[in-house]
Amino acid sequence: MTIRMQESEAAENFSRFLAHLKAGDQVQLEGDGEPLMVSRRPGRVYTWAEPGPGHIDYIEQKQREYIEKHGPIVVDEEYAEHMRKAHEELNQPLELRTSWD
Repeated sequence: MTIRMQESEAAENFSRFLAHLKAGDQVQLEGDGEPLMVSRRPGRVYTWAEPGPGHIDYIEQKQREYIEKHGPIVVDEEYAEHMRKAHEELNQPLELRTSWD
C-alpha cells in the first residue's frame, strides 16, 4: 500500500513514517503538493561479495598483476584481453544477503 505523507508531517512524526515502512507500506513524501521521494522497506539486499569482483580495487589489482607479469602497461591487444577478462569476472552473480551488515 502506498501512503502519501507531507514532508512536514514526516519531520514532526518520524516514528509514524518508520512504522509505515516497517509494516511494508511504501511512503511517498510530498512537499508543496509535489512528490519528493518514495521510500520502501528493502526486500532482500544484494551486494557484491567482498573483497573481489565489483570493486575498483579489483580492477586495480588486475592491472598490478599485469604490470608484474608484463612490465609497463602498453595498450595493445594482449592488455585489452587481460582487462576484458577482469571485467567479465565482475559480471558474476551477486551474493545474496538477507540482512544489513
